[in-house]
Amino acid sequence: MTTPHLAAALEVLDRVVGSARRLGNDCRMGHLLPTQCEQFEHMMDVVRRIPRLLTGWEPGDVSLLRMVLAGYDARWGDALLGMYERKVAEHGGGRL
Repeated sequence: MTTPHLAAALEVLDRVVGSARRLGNDCRMGHLLPTQCEQFEHMMDVVRRIPRLLTGWEPGDVSLLRMVLAGYDARWGDALLGMYERKVAEHGGGRL
């Protein structure tokens, strides 16, 4: 894995964990809606993939990560894929 893609993946991980933490707080307060539970599950699907990708990066994994991020964004109106792409570019990387 190249440094730009590593930095970008870690940035996505940080954002998703922060969002999950906020949802967890809502849950603790008893304010979690069923759709938020579904969103939390989807977040954890993103999170669980990143460490595996970072430790054993294969050429097709960038495409897989982009697909997972795009799916999350499409369902929840977030911009994780855009953030990932911006971070890759900021660190001097290109598309793999």
